[in-house]
Amino acid sequence: MFIKYILCLIFSLHSLADINLNQIKKSEEKNRLIELGKVIKIVGDATIIDEKNRIPTKIVHHQNIYNDSSIFCEKNCYLTIDLNNEYSYLKIGQTTSIFIVKKNDEIHLKLNQGFIKTLFKASQSLEKLKIETKNSITELKNNKTLVVYSPLVKKTSVINYKGNAIFASLHSISEPPVNLPPNHYSYVSRKMLSPATKEKLSKKRKERLLKVFSVDSSI
Repeated sequence: MFIKYILCLIFSLHSLADINLNQIKKSEEKNRLIELGKVIKIVGDATIIDEKNRIPTKIVHHQNIYNDSSIFCEKNCYLTIDLNNEYSYLKIGQTTSIFIVKKNDEIHLKLNQGFIKTLFKASQSLEKLKIETKNSITELKNNKTLVVYSPLVKKTSVINYKGNAIFASLHSISEPPVNLPPNHYSYVSRKMLSPATKEKLSKKRKERLLKVFSVDSSI
């Protein structure tokens, strides 16, 4: 009788574990299907991998962008995503690779290479936008900002156009981040423990930097 009771208990625990596992899988799948925005402009070719496209699939105009998406913009490609957040856009440049995910009330972008230009306005549903590279993290609340990452030289460059951006090196947790006011620039390269001293940009200096980064100023 005791053995029968133990066997029933084991069977019940296995059944409960299967139910919990199925619930977790359904929750994860639902989370990945959260719509983050829509493609409103595309020039050239770009591909995406997400919950609905498990292999690289060509992005088309008006395509929905979902949680946990990997996007690659090829050469001579420019892509604009209208986020589901008022006055918030992502502009992805050529030869750019990103991963985008929503975590609670924040959008997290992993910039693997290339550049991304953002216009972001904090709201009740989305409080922050964070852009991470291999060596830095940029935190935005009410900003217009350009972030460029070159994996070849391991350098992250940030031009902040509007608002105040927080720019920090990932190589040190003890060094304070740099607060970038409007029209200021800074960078992190190699194993710098903190970003370079912020620089106020003149119009000519900004144009030179954009040319170096191969960023079209109209983007």
